[in-house]
Amino acid sequence: SKSVDVLMARASVMARLRQPREAVEDYSEALELDPGLAEAYNSRAALHANYLSDLDSALKDILKAVELRPSDAGFHYNLGVIRLKRREYHQAAEALTKAISLRGPPGRILPMRAEVWSYLGNQTRALADMQIALERDPANPAVYDSLGSIKLRGMDYESAAADLTRAL
Repeated sequence: SKSVDVLMARASVMARLRQPREAVEDYSEALELDPGLAEAYNSRAALHANYLSDLDSALKDILKAVELRPSDAGFHYNLGVIRLKRREYHQAAEALTKAISLRGPPGRILPMRAEVWSYLGNQTRALADMQIALERDPANPAVYDSLGSIKLRGMDYESAAADLTRAL
């Protein structure tokens, strides 16, 4: 019988080799052997969302990962990202707020939540999250990229151009 550890390892390698279908197969096989593998659900969700354009399967998997390990900030972050991709903005904000409350990395979570606030039309909250992200990590180009996108949606073109230039 195949070892769960070997299947998980091979799935991870396949994902890095940009072979998402093979990785999904290995994660699925590992889950058949051990249905409690939250990490396998999380990783399979990411593959469905980022490489296979299957947001329904991604959501199903990430919800299972969160159910199995509700205290994992990373899983809540991934749930927020998938909700954002599905344009489920209120649920995305909720998941990202939960990730922050579980002490997930604010430099990564806050810019994503700011994007969500921006899509919801709440520029004030979006800019407040970005301000905190900038204070925590002033040299991170991804923060400026998010800030520029938010300002662009708010039609603050001059400021958006400056932030996007800093992201380069």
